[in-house]
Amino acid sequence: MLLAGLGIFAVCFTIALLVLWLLRYTIRPTAHHTATASSTPSPHRFVSDAVFQNLLNRRHPAAVFGDLAARLTPQSPPKVLTPTVVKVTDDDKARLPAFTDSASLPKCAAATSPQSASERHSVITDPKSILEHTDLPVQLRSPVWPVCCTTLAMLINSEGAGMPLSAIEEAVGPLDMAFVNAEIATWGGPHTSLDALRAAGWQNIMASIRDGGHKGAGLNAFTCPHCYSVMLCSCAPFR
Repeated sequence: MLLAGLGIFAVCFTIALLVLWLLRYTIRPTAHHTATASSTPSPHRFVSDAVFQNLLNRRHPAAVFGDLAARLTPQSPPKVLTPTVVKVTDDDKARLPAFTDSASLPKCAAATSPQSASERHSVITDPKSILEHTDLPVQLRSPVWPVCCTTLAMLINSEGAGMPLSAIEEAVGPLDMAFVNAEIATWGGPHTSLDALRAAGWQNIMASIRDGGHKGAGLNAFTCPHCYSVMLCSCAPFR
């Protein structure tokens, strides 16, 4: 009986040590934590370094168990799930706020390297496929992603992760009208007034964000690395 008890204790102790060892490498800060000093630059020219680092930190507590399972059952990395690509038009650009120059843009290490001809061609012909095959720390669900100046716009705030919306507004002005017409056109039903939607833009959401009532869920901010325009687009909230 004593030997059997010691055997069970040894098995349980070994399992506990294994779980603790795995947790050491899987537990990450939650979305409320900011980027650490040893930040990881983004490998994608259309995701800023700050967003990428915050996505690394954005782990729901339940994700710990998902990570443990992933170590036992290899899985493909999270990607951009069901993106909708929208084109930024000249009419949009005339209305959108913008950074003053390239020096004021959020940093992205990958964007400093020149874009190859094949990359430019892919953005023009099939930008959705590029996003769908982009490996990320967590899954981005159903984002509306702008293409501006024949380039995938750079994600600079993902539901509060990245450059704060308050800092963006401080740099470029109010984001109330920073919508893309192609997205607005998909809102509402057949009897919805598009003119009314365009007149309202993101005013209600931004007012709630400024008051602290809205935390930015379901909202992404982008900028164009060429004309520096800033856009707000929707996404399915992170979970």
